[in-house]
Amino acid sequence: MTRRLLATMAVMAMAVQTLYAAESTTPVQGVREQPPRWHALVNARVHVAPGEVLEQATVVLRDGRIVAVGPAVTAPEGARVWDLEGAQVYAGFIEPSRPLTEAPARPDGPGHWNPRITPERQAAGLPGVDAEALDGLRGLGFTLAKFAPAQGILRGEGALAHLAPANERPLQPGTRVLGVPALAHAAFEFGGWPNRDYPTSLMGAMALLRQALIDARWHDEASARWTRDAAAVRPERNLALEALRPVTSGQQRVLFSTRDELDYARIQGLAGEFELDVALLGNGHEYRQATLLAEAGLPVVIPLAFPEVPPVERVESADDISLAALSHWELAPSNAAFLAEAGVEFSFTSDGLQRPAEAFWPALREAVRRGLPPEQALAGLTRHPARLLGVDDRLGEVRPGRLAYLTIFDGNPFTDTHARLRMTVIDGEPVLAESARREDPRGSWRLVHAEGSLEFSLSGPDRRLRAELDDGTRFDGRLDDGRLLLQPPASLFGFDEGLARLSAEPLAGRLEGLLALPDGRHLRIRGERTAPAPAPEVQVPTLPVPALVVPRYPAGAFGVAADAHADAPRSVLFVNATVWTMGEPGVLEGGEVLVRDARIAAVGRDLRAPAGTLRIDLAGRHLTPGLIDAHSHSAISGGVNEASDSNTTEVRIADVIDPTDIALYRQLAGGVTTLHMLHGSANTMGGQNEIIKLRWGQGAEAMRFAGVKPGVKFALGENVKQSNWASDGTRYPQTRMGVEQFLIDQFEAAREYGERLEQARRTRGAVPPRRDLRLEATLEILRGERLVHIHSYRQDEILMFARLAETYGLQVGTFQHVLEGYKVADAIARIDAGASAFSDWWAFKAEAWDAIPHNVALMTRAGVLSSLNSDDNELARRLNTEAAKAVRHGGMDEVAAFALVTLNPARQLRIDDRVGAIAPGMDADLVVWNAHPLSTFARVEETWIDGRRVFDLDRDLEARREAAAERERLMALALAAARDARPQGQARTEGNNAPGAAVQGVLRRLWLDHAEAHLHQYRDLYHDGSNALTCTAEGH
Repeated sequence: MTRRLLATMAVMAMAVQTLYAAESTTPVQGVREQPPRWHALVNARVHVAPGEVLEQATVVLRDGRIVAVGPAVTAPEGARVWDLEGAQVYAGFIEPSRPLTEAPARPDGPGHWNPRITPERQAAGLPGVDAEALDGLRGLGFTLAKFAPAQGILRGEGALAHLAPANERPLQPGTRVLGVPALAHAAFEFGGWPNRDYPTSLMGAMALLRQALIDARWHDEASARWTRDAAAVRPERNLALEALRPVTSGQQRVLFSTRDELDYARIQGLAGEFELDVALLGNGHEYRQATLLAEAGLPVVIPLAFPEVPPVERVESADDISLAALSHWELAPSNAAFLAEAGVEFSFTSDGLQRPAEAFWPALREAVRRGLPPEQALAGLTRHPARLLGVDDRLGEVRPGRLAYLTIFDGNPFTDTHARLRMTVIDGEPVLAESARREDPRGSWRLVHAEGSLEFSLSGPDRRLRAELDDGTRFDGRLDDGRLLLQPPASLFGFDEGLARLSAEPLAGRLEGLLALPDGRHLRIRGERTAPAPAPEVQVPTLPVPALVVPRYPAGAFGVAADAHADAPRSVLFVNATVWTMGEPGVLEGGEVLVRDARIAAVGRDLRAPAGTLRIDLAGRHLTPGLIDAHSHSAISGGVNEASDSNTTEVRIADVIDPTDIALYRQLAGGVTTLHMLHGSANTMGGQNEIIKLRWGQGAEAMRFAGVKPGVKFALGENVKQSNWASDGTRYPQTRMGVEQFLIDQFEAAREYGERLEQARRTRGAVPPRRDLRLEATLEILRGERLVHIHSYRQDEILMFARLAETYGLQVGTFQHVLEGYKVADAIARIDAGASAFSDWWAFKAEAWDAIPHNVALMTRAGVLSSLNSDDNELARRLNTEAAKAVRHGGMDEVAAFALVTLNPARQLRIDDRVGAIAPGMDADLVVWNAHPLSTFARVEETWIDGRRVFDLDRDLEARREAAAERERLMALALAAARDARPQGQARTEGNNAPGAAVQGVLRRLWLDHAEAHLHQYRDLYHDGSNALTCTAEGH
């Protein structure tokens, strides 16, 4: 009864669909084609959804839809029946992000001023998509693919297209692209030297993206106001801003491409700032941030391109492979398993594989071997990409009413290395797989012809087949467009010499064709297979499966375990120390410092501590405040300079903090606890600064120093007027006089901008002026809300800016470098500005000729609040001896000299209520030295931040041993893996860890110009502590 009822319902549903079947408006030329649109797939194992399987089931399709599914469903009369005994039926696999090889055309009309902002582009025309691309994806089992624009920051809309063969469906949007909601696509794309078009840096790309989203909202509001109010001013037409309306309203999801693991938090921050609906196109490092992704609820598209086996066999280059790279090689195949365990929703992409046809399924099976449940792997190809693309009500499961897109395998492709794609169903049309359409000729055959018979076996690749008889006779052949072509010796047919020619088509275990003999006769031949080809040997991975645990962050040497501070004491008492308070007590011999809940609770002697306090005896050692580097370029991702425009005050160092930079750990070992991170000096008005604490092992946001007064980097002199930029130096200003005039012009523009804002605020119902992030930051400077830190060398330009600061009432935090500050110290002191200098750098370029090592001492005596800085990753590890030079060259008091790297920079940055001294209420940022801190023999034994020990010399030695042991373990694994056949099509190891990089890296830098080489260094995720793009690099 149930079976009859289901069959009746299915037939009724089909009848209704037939009545309303879509009709074509195109006239039929010639005889009408009537392809079957009614199919019954019987006797199959149907995976209705991940984890939901029906045995011996039937799937009925009609007119492009699934109309019935189940074991009790019978094949209706009139339907074409496909017997799928032993086959696995899945919902059609979906490729969620396939980059277009050509950029979609921009529509005619006004667009965004920057060529990287093109949200109006649409991929529906499928530029660059050809039959080969369709066949390649379909050969993996995909039935649909989301083709996406691949250039720009805001790149435009993608298009979901089905993958029917090009000879069956023309490559035209109207017949191939599904009319579904399109994803927008974005990335933090930027240029660099020698191309200096905005943006040239990661922070510039983020600023441009932020401004574009702000402009889109403003444009939408202004357009709506103009529609309502006849007196309103009509906004300019802008197709790009109009195209962003669904993005800024949260109605259109944005798929962000990511460059490294740090981009995830950046994108999450932008999504929160603008209330965007975002997803991530991953890069293979998602396992390192699985917790963040899970907590944010961000869906991710992940690649299956795993790193190649590191080339550790070559002793000369093995040491250049970082521990982080070795660790990533081991853990990358477990990426999906990590995400599944964390509860992150992910989809798989084939993009990034060099040879997808050979590598995709082995890589996915390896992910399953690493702990990814097969049903989660299936979800990553079906349900999850359907949900990501907003089509999960039509695709992603095998249920009645869904669109008829199916993928059918002989065997389980997620676990069975011998599984083979049998067919796909695309828009209701079955498409036989190439392997199913053409029979594999390899194996044993018996041929019969008019004069006898012939038995042989075939082996080898299609283009170089080898036939062999039982007596050992061999001859060659090949498979050409499905036909078997052999050249057996003519002696097999009774001739003394020469070759015969055989051409036959293998089909369903049989051969039919012709045999051409040397005497000109053609004989018809028939044959049948006597034995199948032996199953190919599959390289089964033998390496152990690592635990789903990311041991430390950052990855590699000296990373911090997640539970490193779990048992950190709330209260610590340092006793018997020589305490450098930097305050009224001065240097306190035999002093004690009590730390409670991240703050200094008391300083003195014979202090009382609460029960459970950790007591640390510092007899014979010195305790000082943490050192503060007043000018640093450490831990900045994607370029220190936004080197395009003369004013880039909209860019933010806060956007590009790199908490994985090993320079931070090394600087902790030198006693540095706080960094003043500055934009470079490539332009007159640079980017917004950031102050961080070196909380090693935590993320970028956790490192930020909360509650500080914001600042900005300005610059004067050779760099901004492009003195050493050769033919690239064409940007205004080109002279020191022009620098002054440019500053005045920008200040006046900001003042006028503020007046427009104030007028709009006072006018009821007025649409505010467009929010301009560049002018907004400049206006904050004029209002005294943002400190200026200005790169300067010569006395004339220092004096010029001091007068300009007086004119506009600017708050100048510091003149940076200020090499000739000693000549005009009275002018610096008059405007209450600070000066942060090198200790003894001079004559390294023309404008540094008059620098002297007595500079800081002379400025201090003139009443200038002075400090010393590094401007250098390496020098930042020895700021204490930089301070000692002020005693040697300037005769400064020891405490006053030490204040140059502690209290004074804290005062310059307006954070001296928190750091820079040891006093009750201050942050517990402390350094333990084994000797007098100004001694060249002094060594940091411990560094504390917020009452937590973040560097310990003993622990450092232990970490070195652990890193060495882990390297040996991973290198042994790599050697074992290298002995096996390497899977083809894998991604190359990243950055400086690529095979042969030791040599290739040198050659690459010989060919790249100086500045571009620097930019490439800063694009690496895990830095090597190299200096690049600093204020002292020539031309920057």
